[in-house]
Amino acid sequence: MIPETKNFNSIYVVYDLMESDLGDIIKSEQKLDDSHIKYLMHQILRAVKHIHDCNIIHRDLVSSSFLLNF
Repeated sequence: MIPETKNFNSIYVVYDLMESDLGDIIKSEQKLDDSHIKYLMHQILRAVKHIHDCNIIHRDLVSSSFLLNF
């Protein structure tokens, strides 16, 4: 049975625990190869395209919003 949406006040999103976020990687002394940067950019652009294709707009796209698991 699906509850009525008018009874919802909040939506919670639960993610797997990730090692870090993109902001931590940018601030760290860790050097990224061009291949790492290309891979990350490709994944970010695919993710943004996917959420836009679903008619979802993210209002706070900052580096700490991208969770990474290296």
